[in-house]
Amino acid sequence: LSLCLGPDPDRDSVAYREAIELAVREANAAGGPLPGRRVDVVVADSCYDPALAASEAQRLIDAGAVAILGDGGSSTTLAIARDVASVARVPLVSCSATSVLLTEFNARSTTMSGRFFARTAPPDDRQAEVLADIVRNEGMCTRLAILHQADEYGMPLARDITAGLMGSGTMVVATIDYDYGSASYTPQVTEVAAAMPDCVALIAYPREAGIILRNWEALPSAPVVRWIGGDGLRSSDFLPQAGSAARIDGFLGSAPVTDLAAPEYQTFRDRLRGAYARPDTYEPRPYTANCYDAAALVLLGIAEAESTEGDAIRD
Repeated sequence: LSLCLGPDPDRDSVAYREAIELAVREANAAGGPLPGRRVDVVVADSCYDPALAASEAQRLIDAGAVAILGDGGSSTTLAIARDVASVARVPLVSCSATSVLLTEFNARSTTMSGRFFARTAPPDDRQAEVLADIVRNEGMCTRLAILHQADEYGMPLARDITAGLMGSGTMVVATIDYDYGSASYTPQVTEVAAAMPDCVALIAYPREAGIILRNWEALPSAPVVRWIGGDGLRSSDFLPQAGSAARIDGFLGSAPVTDLAAPEYQTFRDRLRGAYARPDTYEPRPYTANCYDAAALVLLGIAEAESTEGDAIRD
């Protein structure tokens, strides 16, 4: 399941799909994970809607899907894991859903036999440590405000950043949430500005971040702040959504990035460039390699199990 491919596709979604399709193409070229059986990729859109994500996952499984790769977001992935994959006993592997609530979801299943969710991206308790370190040491913040999505991605990450700053000399002066998909966030940025922070941690995706930065700029007397972003903003979509390079100048942030020096990564990057006629300067977007890995692990699981049965693949 993708983020939102639709008529105006999210570029992360396209990159994720291409990486998954590359792994499948390579497996099929080698004869498939099972003798005489090729793998088909069926793509479905969730567009960050948990209910839609769950219904689309169920539709795919009802049509014969033996594994789910996705979803792009944490809220949608949690809905699939809880309501569909664990019930149908079908493996679900995400390459970009980072919420610690997914870790907790697995932990609530006391035996491995009940767990069907896995991921190839690091969870956000690790990212929170890095963001807290950036706030302390790079941002030189003494008064931090956290502006975050009111969902399974934003809320735990904001909580863990706050915990990581305990006793550090940095005071969290405001923690404000907002709903994904709104046309304006002026009330929220006004509340942040009133707390007089010197740094703002922005847990957002590019569209919402662009609106927030424009709303901030429009305030009559907003304090000068250093902006610090989470992994959702490490995207080439961020600049177009912000509308101006000046608005994001000086942004700090975090994101899990594959070791560019690793020969395995360089080999993957070169194969991806060749498969999709990308220029030699093309670098895969964050989580693209994770998506290839997610698909490869499922394919290898099928080959090792010599079966498409869910428990066997998972094991």
